[in-house]
Amino acid sequence: MSHLGLFKDEEVAAKIDGIDFIFGSHTHHVLANGKWVSGTLITQAGKHGHYFGQLELEYDLEKRKICSVEEKMVAAIDCEPSQETRVLIEQLEADAFCKLNQRVATVPHDLMVSWQDNTEVIQMLCDALAKWCKEEIAMLNAGVLLESIRQGEITKGDIHRICPHPINPCVVELTGAQLKATIERAFTNEIRYLELKGFGFRGKILGRMIFTGIDIFLSENEQVSGIEVLGEPLQLKETYRLATLDMYTFGHLFPDIFQAPNKEYFMPEFLRDILAWELGQEWA
Repeated sequence: MSHLGLFKDEEVAAKIDGIDFIFGSHTHHVLANGKWVSGTLITQAGKHGHYFGQLELEYDLEKRKICSVEEKMVAAIDCEPSQETRVLIEQLEADAFCKLNQRVATVPHDLMVSWQDNTEVIQMLCDALAKWCKEEIAMLNAGVLLESIRQGEITKGDIHRICPHPINPCVVELTGAQLKATIERAFTNEIRYLELKGFGFRGKILGRMIFTGIDIFLSENEQVSGIEVLGEPLQLKETYRLATLDMYTFGHLFPDIFQAPNKEYFMPEFLRDILAWELGQEWA
């Protein structure tokens, strides 16, 4: 007999004797005994490392046949702590503290954040996004900054706390009609006050949309009444290259961005790296 061992967080797919197996936990679900769906066994070990997923396959080498399949959940709290792991974590924490304590800039005055207003710091970040991507127009939501930047020395740790998102810059090609539809949607209450679900690392609400190189004219009830791009009226059939956030390209917040065929992603830097870069350029 032979046994296949322990599977943890990474998704793995295997096919043994015609049986499909899918191992993973990115959906964060816990399937205590696994789940068979159309001949495929799906296992999920949850999130935050609370459980290890253990899948035991008993295989008859002579008959070349799986005799049994047993999926178990092993609670991490019931496992004996690893001294080696504890020492490693302490070392990594010490290294992280040294890196996060590095000075980025010395800010001469408070840079206030308001999720429903265009403030100095969010406009700085939007302008920096355009410069980073070497484009003339840009768009991002005010909710990406979680708190204000206070006067004085700012460290990498401060930047990480204020802008912790795993968000990369990107450039999307849109027609004028698509850009217009995107901007109009951005000014709806549905989008401005949309609460983001999850762990908060992409913000708590989307907030007001901020622009570089694009002027928005609003009616008294904050409806879009006119749009200018680089000082000229938006042309519906024109193609525009918009510097923005990759998170708009992965879901259905803005359908025209999601469906756009031409997208360019800028990696490995995150949005917080652009914020640190801009503050350092301004107030090194």
